[in-house]
Amino acid sequence: MITDITKAYKDYAIYLPSLQKSYAEFCFDETFIDRNSNKHRASKPLNFNLEKLNFLDKNSVWHHNATLYSCGHYSGSTIPQRNIVAERDRSYTTVVGDSGGYQLGTDALVRKETKKFFKNYVDKPSLFAKRWKQCGEVERVVGFLNAYCDYSMTLDMVMWGSVEFNKNSKSPIRNLSVKQLIDLTVENLKYIDTQRDIGNEHKTKWLNVTQCIGNVNGVNSGLEWYNAVKDFDFEGWAFGGGTAQHLNQLLRWTRKII
Repeated sequence: MITDITKAYKDYAIYLPSLQKSYAEFCFDETFIDRNSNKHRASKPLNFNLEKLNFLDKNSVWHHNATLYSCGHYSGSTIPQRNIVAERDRSYTTVVGDSGGYQLGTDALVRKETKKFFKNYVDKPSLFAKRWKQCGEVERVVGFLNAYCDYSMTLDMVMWGSVEFNKNSKSPIRNLSVKQLIDLTVENLKYIDTQRDIGNEHKTKWLNVTQCIGNVNGVNSGLEWYNAVKDFDFEGWAFGGGTAQHLNQLLRWTRKII
């Protein structure tokens, strides 16, 4: 019996389960891992076909046609292993791509070149801002999202990483000012804008990201952010940190945007 969760969302907002990289690859794994012994088992229980757990496939044990997937867990612009996102049928599935802003802000990115850049410039904010484009992270993100996702969030340089917001921040972007982070986000958006007509026939639709961390040094950070990014003509919006934590915030920002 196949459970089609998609049908439950007819005429409602679509739920986007956050798909982890390990699960996306697990459906094509040839072995099982015994978590207690950390050793591979040679056989599958009852010879169960793992591909039946691929919920993006209509013929799986359960099916849902939409998911959220982050490129922040990859070092390149491609998915090297068999993966349910890479092998999905685009005619009836939708993948929304997370650009990895959270991973960037928490130093959880896996790309060695980006981590090296952070290490070299974390205490040199002026050089960080000047040379950010040279590290190649934006190009990697855009390439990944354009290849695998139907909708994608733009790469935002998260304001909450700055010590101006949290004096105890351990973020690799902590020494950048809120203004510098907004300016770098605009630079990211300019690059994304130049790449919108480049790629295969499945080019992603971009969602501009909102952010707000309250008043910083007497300045409304959300308003400053919005005024800086609002003129980019992307296909929609994604509500980020501080703009969708509560319903009243979400409604207020929705009204501002429309």
